[in-house]
Amino acid sequence: MLRPPMSTPTPVTQSLSLFRALEAAAIRHCHWKSNEHLQAALAGQTDLDLLVDRERADDVEVVLRGLGFKPFVSPSWARYPGIFDWLGFDSPTGTLLHVHLHHELSSGTQFVKEQVLPFAETMLDTAERDPETGVYIAAPAVELIILLLRSALKTQALTRLGSGHGLSASLSREFVYLFERVDPRRLRQAAVSLLPPDEVEAALSLLSTGRPPDAQSLTLARGLAHRVLDAHRRLSPTVALARSAQLGVARFTARLARKLDLPGQWKKAAIDHGLLVAIIGCDGAGKSTVTLALSRWLSWKADARTVYLGVGDGEIGVGIRVLRGLAATLRGDGPRASGAGRNTATASPSATPASTPSERVKTRWPVPLVLRETGSGILNITMARERLRKLRRAQRAREAGSILLTDRFPQDQVAGIYDGPRGVLHKDGTAIGRFFFRTEREAYAEMKRLSPDVIIKLHVPVEVAVARKAGHQYEAMRRKVDLTSSLVFPELPVHDVDANRPLEDVVLDCKRIVWSYL
Repeated sequence: MLRPPMSTPTPVTQSLSLFRALEAAAIRHCHWKSNEHLQAALAGQTDLDLLVDRERADDVEVVLRGLGFKPFVSPSWARYPGIFDWLGFDSPTGTLLHVHLHHELSSGTQFVKEQVLPFAETMLDTAERDPETGVYIAAPAVELIILLLRSALKTQALTRLGSGHGLSASLSREFVYLFERVDPRRLRQAAVSLLPPDEVEAALSLLSTGRPPDAQSLTLARGLAHRVLDAHRRLSPTVALARSAQLGVARFTARLARKLDLPGQWKKAAIDHGLLVAIIGCDGAGKSTVTLALSRWLSWKADARTVYLGVGDGEIGVGIRVLRGLAATLRGDGPRASGAGRNTATASPSATPASTPSERVKTRWPVPLVLRETGSGILNITMARERLRKLRRAQRAREAGSILLTDRFPQDQVAGIYDGPRGVLHKDGTAIGRFFFRTEREAYAEMKRLSPDVIIKLHVPVEVAVARKAGHQYEAMRRKVDLTSSLVFPELPVHDVDANRPLEDVVLDCKRIVWSYL
């Protein structure tokens, strides 16, 4: 999968460090395919397809971990024997890297890759330095012959599945790129080293045009591929096709579950552990913006999800919206019910309730206290339980290796503000009011036990927060700014980030924090 191209792909430090470390450890290796966009891969715009000596697998893992790369596992439809996934992070740029680590070469039917390509040793032995980047890549002549066989296998699988007959645009570009770098003498040497003697001339004939193979050439290449490779198949064509269909259904099911926000792995999950990151701050600090930026950064490859844990204008359930109106009616808010549920700490002066129950009654319809407490109580515990439901689901996803990024996080240190409990006990309150108060606090106690792995606090001056959130009261906003600093989570790691800077700097700091806990 190729990211949107940058104007000038520049290799990042971390990807180059990996190749240098493998070379320093005398581990045979090379970037073995798609070298037409090697620079984009080294820049983190697409995968690094790295073939290594499988006899040195343990040493390769030591190198990867030493450079901060972390193992991930793909979902079932993107998981193949002898191929492993590692993600890395380039700290200076914030670039996420994906290393597709190959202990062997394979190709074939979509989702299956049942065909082993028995050329790994030859490719490693003949690897060459790329003149532009200095990293080891497959010798162009070797890559070209293997590309011919891979293309035959791919187009054959597509034909069986009814998806087409010709080369894709990306494969055509790879052929053009390699033809420009291969001379006939080296091509013949590569064919002799890779193929049985009686198949060398057939392969050279198919490549003699110097152009990507047409439909007729691909038909001949399929015959060549069968003769050379059939002895190295893991599965028969029929079994491979059935397996491909099965995994295709699994992929469709996972995609549907993702669309419906249901449990299930969609992208690569962390092997060692998942992660739950809470991003908190006052209104205007940039919580939603940073959460979205981190999600986009990780979701290129990792199974990352955002969770909104507020009760304002974010993603809340339809039931909450209905209950807001019901609660407002039971409380006697009358025509002002449309504003019910808004956080009163930052409401406009005209919508701010009076400070005491007796004063509030003067501005409301004459509704009995028990109904007012029932309306508020139903709304408060429903909001609390929705947050609890989201957190429970997030915990299950974390246990499965997903990365969860929460926009806000409930706290029980301060009530009525900053995602704290909403219910308040009044000295003249009723039994029903006390019941709802106790029930809401129990939900918050459980939420506290479902704690995140790390908390990121975004700090901005009150003047900046008010400027970003027009219409909010200065004093109410100042209180939230102060609460951002004063809230304590003694058993959790908390990182303070100055959010009064350019967004790219804030996001980069947050990326570094998140990566350090993966």
